[in-house]
Amino acid sequence: MKKFFILLVLVVFAASINVDAATNTQAQKECLNILTNDHQDDGQSFRINLDSLGDMRNYGHDHLAKRIRVIREHLKNLGCKKNAVNFGWGSNGRSHNKCKKFDYNKAISRMCWIETNLGSFFVHEDNNDHMNIIFTRFD
Repeated sequence: MKKFFILLVLVVFAASINVDAATNTQAQKECLNILTNDHQDDGQSFRINLDSLGDMRNYGHDHLAKRIRVIREHLKNLGCKKNAVNFGWGSNGRSHNKCKKFDYNKAISRMCWIETNLGSFFVHEDNNDHMNIIFTRFD
């Protein structure tokens, strides 16, 4: 009886993992459809007014975290589910995100490259409280 109970628990656990994976895959497909205009394009560009996102905490010098937060909020506004985009995984395993200034003396020159499971985001913040985002899907 004890072995049967353990087997039953394992079967239920395995079934729940498969359901979660199928749900995530469906959410990823739906979000990718949104980001690529139903696969008509390889990506899209967006201009987000930061004031429209409401109160955001001060991220200080953590430029990458701020940009990921803006992307998450924008994806939510587009209709993507929270679990659809994984910012920790890119096309080749762990994502390699990076922010860099092209001119060290000018903060406006900072660009960020953010990899996700669906594609990459190239992000630039201008001086007028806007963030410009370019999404490109992975092949």
